[in-house]
Amino acid sequence: MVIATSRNFTYVDAGHRVASVKSAPFVVAKPDLEVLMSVVEGARPMLQALPIRTPAVAIYTPIRSTANAPGSC
Repeated sequence: MVIATSRNFTYVDAGHRVASVKSAPFVVAKPDLEVLMSVVEGARPMLQALPIRTPAVAIYTPIRSTANAPGSC
């Protein structure tokens, strides 16, 4: 089984594909499948995509007037 994903902490637009799962080869011996499934079941969640939240705080920086500063026209 192959899982390809976007890089960690990558920002994507809604609807953009972030992961793809392929099974190669298509025929897997049952003992190999059981080992794979035990790894997959023990690693929940394997992938997680979270929406970006709107920040609850803002940074205010006052703009200083340069009209009366030395060297201003």
